[in-house]
Amino acid sequence: MVLDALVEDSEHNLYNVEVQKEDESNHERRMRYNQTAVDWTYLEGIKYSKLPDLYMIFISEFNTFKLGKNNYSLSLYIDGTYTKCNDGIHRLYFNTAVDDSTDLSKLLQYMADSSADNTEFGALSQAVKHHKVVNEEVDSMCKAVEDYASRRKEEGLIEGKIEGKIEGKIETIKNMLKDGLSLEKALMYTGIDEATYKEHSQRLQ
Repeated sequence: MVLDALVEDSEHNLYNVEVQKEDESNHERRMRYNQTAVDWTYLEGIKYSKLPDLYMIFISEFNTFKLGKNNYSLSLYIDGTYTKCNDGIHRLYFNTAVDDSTDLSKLLQYMADSSADNTEFGALSQAVKHHKVVNEEVDSMCKAVEDYASRRKEEGLIEGKIEGKIEGKIETIKNMLKDGLSLEKALMYTGIDEATYKEHSQRLQ
């Protein structure tokens, strides 16, 4: 099961999907870090009220909270009340460790197995079969990611517009790299092209 994606829907909501196989770090704080990386891209020049809703989706082979469920939704509440604080962040945890035979559980188990012979999940099954059988090297998936990054850059939503913030973004990229994120994805999240990163990274050494 390999998936790490940032997706935008037709209503401009964002979905960050991360998959983990090993239970070896503080995953709640990891999600916080990833949320900051995604938000950073959209803070420049945008009113807070215009920030898109962000769905942070964490899928794992282990049960993060060990409460016997295969899905958890985390929300913010005002202490002493049942009043929810709507900051536009939706934190969702899913796992394949708990199989309760529900439709959601079947989908999660399919994501863990991703068999090209399983046709139960319609368009998803067709896409998996296409990438596993037709394109074994999943070239089209890589091309889709490249096209997405290019389009976002052209729209001016990724590329940094204020020179004074570039150095801060360089430090963010370095921290992402320390956490194991690839340079390509770090550049995409922060809106810095590779040439700019190399130029300013050398200058800051």
